[in-house]
This record gives sequence, C-alpha cells and structure tokens, in this order.
Amino acid sequence: MEDVFNTPQTCKVELEVLGHKVSLAQNPNSQHHGTTVWDSSIVFVKYLEKNSKKGEFSRAKLHSKRVLELGAGCGLSGLGMALLGCEVVVTDQAEVVPLLRRNMERNMARAKYSALEYSHLGPIGSVEVAELDWGNQQQAEALNPPFDYIIGTDVVYKEHLLPPLLESVLALAGPKTTLLLGYEFRDSGVKEKLQELFSQHFAIKKITHSKMDAKFQHSNIDLYIMRLIRPDASAQEDKSSAEQECPSSQEPSASSPQSDEAHCNAVQDSGVSSISSSNDLISKESTEIAHEKASEATPADADETQSSISERWEAGRVGSMAARLLRDVQIPPT
Repeated sequence: MEDVFNTPQTCKVELEVLGHKVSLAQNPNSQHHGTTVWDSSIVFVKYLEKNSKKGEFSRAKLHSKRVLELGAGCGLSGLGMALLGCEVVVTDQAEVVPLLRRNMERNMARAKYSALEYSHLGPIGSVEVAELDWGNQQQAEALNPPFDYIIGTDVVYKEHLLPPLLESVLALAGPKTTLLLGYEFRDSGVKEKLQELFSQHFAIKKITHSKMDAKFQHSNIDLYIMRLIRPDASAQEDKSSAEQECPSSQEPSASSPQSDEAHCNAVQDSGVSSISSSNDLISKESTEIAHEKASEATPADADETQSSISERWEAGRVGSMAARLLRDVQIPPT
C-alpha cells in the first residue's frame, strides 16, 4: 500500500488499467481541483480491474451499461468504465471540459487501436463529454437520464458541495441506478454530512479493502456502493441487501501525502464532444503506438509494466510531507 499514488504537481499521469496503457494530462498551474488525477480515482479503476472477471462489476455484467461520471476532472474513473464496455458520459464544469475532452479523445483512440490488435483486452465502450454544473436541472435533463450507474471519485471536499451534488444525483438516477462514490477522508464533518444526506435516499455500503487491489488502496480512501431506497421496502431491507453484496469492514484512517514536481503548461481544448467514433484519432495514434512497446500484449508483460510504474511512483514520494501540508490550504472558489 502506497502513501500516495499521484502528485498534482506533475503534468502527466501514466498507469496501466485493464491491460491498456493510460496517459492522462493534468494541469498543475490551474487553481481548479478538477485538473488533477486524485488518488481515489486510481483506487477505483484498480478496484474495477481486480473485479472485472466475475461479480457485479465484471465485464460481462457491465457491457453496454449507461454510466454518468460526476466531477470527472481528468476522466480516469469514467475511462475505466468505458474500458469495460460501458457507454459513458463524463461531466464537469465548463473550465475543466477542455482538459477532460483531450484526455478522453487520446485514450479512447489508443484503447480502440489496442483492442483491435489484442483481442484478449475485450470490447471497448464509448465516451461522451458534457458540461454539468451540479444542481442545474436543465443540463441534467439534457443528458437523457436515468443511468445504470452514476460514479464520482473525490468529488466532495467541502460541506456546501453536498446538497447540489445530491440534487444532481437524484435528477440523473432511476429506481435501478447504482451510485459508486470514491471518498478520501480529509474532514470528519464532510464525511458525516455526506452520510447524513445520502442515507435519506440511499442504502449505503462501504466496499471492504479486501476486495480492492492489494497495492492500490489506502486506509484513508473508501469506495461506497449506494442504491436508492425502494418506496415499497424498508430502509433496513435495502441495507441488508447491500450488506450481502459487500460485507462491512473497519479500517483505520491515515494521512495521504503529496509530493512536489515541476510545473507544465495548461492544456488546450481539442473541440470534440463525442469520443465514440474517433476514427481519425485512431489513425493518428496508430503510427505513434506502433512504435511503442505494447505493454498489454501478454499478462506477464502487463505485470512487469505495472511493477515498473509502481517503482517510479514510490521513488517520487521522497520529501512528500511538505506538499501534503499544502493540500489543506484554502483556495478561494473560482
């Protein structure tokens, strides 16, 4: 278990997810939290990877499911669902959309190319990018709800964000919608308020850490499965159903440090909303990818590549505590 999986001071995050090489640009020069790949999204996609062969989140069960990601930021969580064959809509505020769109275009093009070359990777879904301000009913309705899954990782760090988040979730959900949230503990008040508000509408269950990837997990990061409380059933019945699927566990909390890296330039908007039919991008990427060493060619190669990535992360964590302290600095809203 690492103390931290990514630092917001780097320009790019690279890791392997479900056999695919993923490269996400992030913008350390931005004052917006949405331009960083936060650790809970890495924990989330690695959880999907571990459980992709059987169970509720297997590729077979998720294929063609409609997924909406709230506060997508750099887009890692939504991308992970798309790599499992889901039809995904990733959303965020207008100022984050250009970076989000660029990341989705590039990685979906690479994934489609890799899936053609290596059939064992399985079918790829699709991704669309959309603007969504929490609490904006008109924008929510335009996304054509309900969705089978609504996901969000590290989307809440202040109490005042919870009511509009819940409002959007309820507007986008249907009776059979499953909500998946990744949460990194920073403030006990925020966590208590989250549970208080969402428990009024959802049966909530925390995923045990034993079900997560052995390396990509942290005692400070939790994943939650939430389902709407049925009007014809008691909250206790819904809670019991959730507990059968995901037994409870108690893990201690710990700090999650960040490390310092060099700055890079802001990312430019590529100007395309739908990523599902990016044939031109696939062609553009094919020349570059053909010269790369395909880490996803075999499971053994994938393990070797992931080990190398983990070693680089671990080596970059020296002296990270000072940067961790900076995370608590209050940044005025933009």
